Amino acid sequence: MTEPTDPHFIAATKAIHRGDFELAASEFRAAIESGSHWGKLGLAAMHLGGSGLAAPDGRTAETLLWDVASDLSAPRSAAALAFNNLSTLYIVGAVGVEPDAERAAECALKAKELGFEADLKFDDPDNASAKKFRADIRSG
Repeated sequence: MTEPTDPHFIAATKAIHRGDFELAASEFRAAIESGSHWGKLGLAAMHLGGSGLAAPDGRTAETLLWDVASDLSAPRSAAALAFNNLSTLYIVGAVGVEPDAERAAECALKAKELGFEADLKFDDPDNASAKKFRADIRSG
């Protein structure tokens, strides 16, 4: 699994934990500029909730998620997460995005094909990568 190790991504995640959503959005944008797929995933999540942004924007989130999902150079785990998040987006809809059960099912299937369940185990207490990632975030 490729870990989200971009320093801007880590800084953005730390900013979110401190409640500094403006800084988080800025750091996610910096991560994107440095080529981080994880930065796109983080900023997409912020657009869905409107945290630190003017208002929720489902269309921008959808675009960011598709950028990651369709990029053949994206880490497999990032693409799997993007497809999973697209599936959720199409199930519930968002500002500018209508629910679409067929697209939701297609995205969920693609996430599973990419190993969504197997690749992303950051909640596993025995996962060394997850432990390091959580420690990095908490140290900020």
